[in-house]
Amino acid sequence: MWQKTKPRHLWNIKFVKMENIKGVLVPTDFSPTAWKAVMTGIRLAKGSNSPLTLMHITPYTSDSQYVEEIDTKLRNISENLSGLYSLNVKSVIGYGDRLEAITNFIREAGAEIIVMGLNGTGSNEIGSMTGEMLRHLECPVVVVPAMENSSIPA
Repeated sequence: MWQKTKPRHLWNIKFVKMENIKGVLVPTDFSPTAWKAVMTGIRLAKGSNSPLTLMHITPYTSDSQYVEEIDTKLRNISENLSGLYSLNVKSVIGYGDRLEAITNFIREAGAEIIVMGLNGTGSNEIGSMTGEMLRHLECPVVVVPAMENSSIPA
């Protein structure tokens, strides 16, 4: 027999219309699977008319030359995607703990959806970062499966 009320597990769900999304965040390690997540993030951002942010997380101990190279790479990718897809694409570098960097960004910038690759290795087992995000983040996390025979555009 069908229940006339919502099941208990649906009582506290916050439904978000796609046009109300404040932002889409795609953490990237520049792997082929991360590139597939970027493309999925573009579709979500375009469909919701919201900004897309690409984020690379690096340890606090990274040298300044490495950080400068990553910053340049992220900015170039963001600018190319902005022009190609007529989309507001930003880039940001997070430092230190991955979960903390993403959580801080969500709190400060208001991203409501995270899109990330299943893992950075190309296998179909869940990666450590993705697993950590799924266990701890309260916002939706879209997990994109690994790609075979793909490469990131230069």
